[in-house]
Amino acid sequence: MPCGENAPTVRSRRESMELFGFGIRAAKRLKVCPACGEACASVSRRCPACGGRLPEESLYEAVTREKPHCPACGVVVTGRGKFCPACGASLAAPPGD
Repeated sequence: MPCGENAPTVRSRRESMELFGFGIRAAKRLKVCPACGEACASVSRRCPACGGRLPEESLYEAVTREKPHCPACGVVVTGRGKFCPACGASLAAPPGD
């Protein structure tokens, strides 16, 4: 039997990432403890591992604050392309920026 014959069909890279717990939806559900680095639920206020205070923002909010991302779908991009590799939206700055 060939490898992957019974594996579920994954239509896109984003779906594959979500399947394994990565991607935008997963990052919106997580916070990272600044004291110990534990991944915690975004609704938590204290880290269950060390008791440290968690930041207000989710992992997704922290990353998109620091990195360029697609305004349409939120995928973090390199900043060198003209179009989002995930959804095809234009990455050009809106007029007036």
